[in-house]
Amino acid sequence: MRDPCDGRPAALPNAARNVDARHGLRLATSGGMRPPPRRLASTRSGARERASVARGGALLEAVIASGLLIVLLTGLLPIVATARVATSRARRDVLMSLLAGRRLAEIGALTHLRLPAGIVRDEAAHLGGGDVFAEGGTGLRETGIGALEAPTPGASDWLDDRGRWDGEGPVPGPAGRYLRQWGLVTGPEGCVEVWVRVSVPSSIDEAFAGGLQCPWGGGPS
Repeated sequence: MRDPCDGRPAALPNAARNVDARHGLRLATSGGMRPPPRRLASTRSGARERASVARGGALLEAVIASGLLIVLLTGLLPIVATARVATSRARRDVLMSLLAGRRLAEIGALTHLRLPAGIVRDEAAHLGGGDVFAEGGTGLRETGIGALEAPTPGASDWLDDRGRWDGEGPVPGPAGRYLRQWGLVTGPEGCVEVWVRVSVPSSIDEAFAGGLQCPWGGGPS
């Protein structure tokens, strides 16, 4: 648009310039220039979706891991229980064998000699007491095999779960668990057959030890 007086283009009003500027912007835009895309909202939405998927995946993994752990424990618990029972039984068997062997050795330590005047043997040791070599008992005198069938005074005692002495007689002490019995049978040549039995009255478990004890020393010269 030109000024009719001097032939120069007349200045456009501000509004027109603004419109032309906007048109130019539109034209420039239509000619290939594009404004930056508005992706902020979509980016946030995608982040929320990814976080939700991650949480869901973590929850699924936790459920699967818990299920596997339950299956594993279900399979292991019977094995652990069986192992504990077997270990307890093995310990009990070993302890009973040791208690039987100890009493056999203690009986073997009593006096039993062959002297020119004859056989001398201990007939006073109180084997059923806490002190094996205390007096007041029957020592190596014959008790018969029947002493292994029922608790017999002087031929039986009780021990706790650690093998410690806990009384004698037919009734166990406060902590008595193992019943130990022994029987002596006199044989030829002054020898004595010794049998020791250790049992748990509330079960069928038992252990035995036995031997032939003969007098040692020289005979008549």
